[in-house]
Amino acid sequence: MFFIYLIPIIFIVYYLYTRLTSPLSKLPGPFYTNLTPLYLIYQEFSGNRRTYIDSLHTQYGPVIRISPSECSFSSYEAMKQIYTSGGVDERERDADGEQVHLHCFALDGASQHLFAPYGTNSLSDPEDFKIMQEMSYADSLRAPYLEYYAPRLAEFFDNLNSKRSRSVPLANDFVLEAVQKPNPASYSLLSKLQSKAEDLEDLSAAAECMDHLAAGIDTTGDGLCFLMHELSLPQNAHIQQRLRDEINSNQDESFDQLPYLDAVVKEGLRVFPPIPMSFPRYTPDSGTTLDGYYIPGHTIVSCQPFTLHKDPDVFPSPEKFNPQRWLEEKGELERNRMFFAFSQGARGCIGKHLALAEMKILLREVYGGYKTLLGKEEADMRFDDQVISSRPKGQKCRLQFQKVG
Repeated sequence: MFFIYLIPIIFIVYYLYTRLTSPLSKLPGPFYTNLTPLYLIYQEFSGNRRTYIDSLHTQYGPVIRISPSECSFSSYEAMKQIYTSGGVDERERDADGEQVHLHCFALDGASQHLFAPYGTNSLSDPEDFKIMQEMSYADSLRAPYLEYYAPRLAEFFDNLNSKRSRSVPLANDFVLEAVQKPNPASYSLLSKLQSKAEDLEDLSAAAECMDHLAAGIDTTGDGLCFLMHELSLPQNAHIQQRLRDEINSNQDESFDQLPYLDAVVKEGLRVFPPIPMSFPRYTPDSGTTLDGYYIPGHTIVSCQPFTLHKDPDVFPSPEKFNPQRWLEEKGELERNRMFFAFSQGARGCIGKHLALAEMKILLREVYGGYKTLLGKEEADMRFDDQVISSRPKGQKCRLQFQKVG
């Protein structure tokens, strides 16, 4: 009988010993984060991971432990090392993928498509709008948390889970049918995939296309949604007017030659990053040192835009929407290097130039001829975190458009 009790006691003592002697035990953070990941998992399922981590950074500083195998950083030095100095594994696979997609998202490629004679023909196709609506307004994206942490349980409760993976049959059918067709259009992503990766299976190609479809619809749309709502607030009427004045007095200029428009977009992405939560990476097997702390190999490390963009030393009055800050010479270097809306380094968002072009073109067309005001029945515009993006909690952004000039 004694041995029956002794065995679990030995396991508990051994577990506590390994946790208390782990290098991560030296990192700041609540004591329970050194013992179990359960509280972090709870925050993820609740959609509160972003705010939870941000509150820990506020309390403990730029380096925090958030679970026994994961830590978060909020300094530029750590961000640079994690995302631009080889702080993660599997470089070759990522580099190969980047070669496939590179020209599809380069600024010249995006501009050539947008301004071609038939570059916007798809906007008149009702099927395209149905797919975009389906991707934008379908069910919660939090379901993958259950599939990641408990795949068997997720399968068992698939029909009962109200937060199951959002169903997007139109988009699924679209990409699956596309990969079956011979000779795709030469400018398409599918053509690039087939030419650069001849052994790529149809299902993998469809999954790749689906990833890009979701990334392009959710993130850019969410960013514009929050930004246009902010511009429509009464206290920001002067910002909207200054933007309109710049657009209308420079009608012959390209969208990327308007400094205040650029400042408005940057400030919108700073205050409302479409992906505000952590960008996780693994440390190398040999481990690494970040912000003076040794981090063992295969530990998850990350930074999150929501916290980086609120550094008061770089962004004074960080909660205030202030595009003017991006036009000031003082602190310009620090602001630009701390800007993390698209991540950074070789694994940063490959669609950055396309997203910026879309946002600037839309804002130029809207605010060159219209004034936007809040709708009479305003929806809940608080962040509603999904797995990889945030959208308005009310799933709507109600604005009024008034013709000007």
